[in-house]
Amino acid sequence: MIVRKTPGLISIVPGALRPDSPTEFCMVMVWKDLDLLKAFVGDDYQSAHVHPDEAELVRTRTISHYVLVAI
Repeated sequence: MIVRKTPGLISIVPGALRPDSPTEFCMVMVWKDLDLLKAFVGDDYQSAHVHPDEAELVRTRTISHYVLVAI
């Protein structure tokens, strides 16, 4: 499945590696609403999900959720 074509996903922005933290990166995903995010990852949306094919590449992971405010 191509993530960018997932229903409800408005945008996805990968963060680049930095010289001072070459093994860390972030991925920012903006969803239309929580229900569509849950449709993609399930009810356990508070846990960071990693595709099984990439799991051994990931040592640790964290996830945070925010509500965007237009200014």
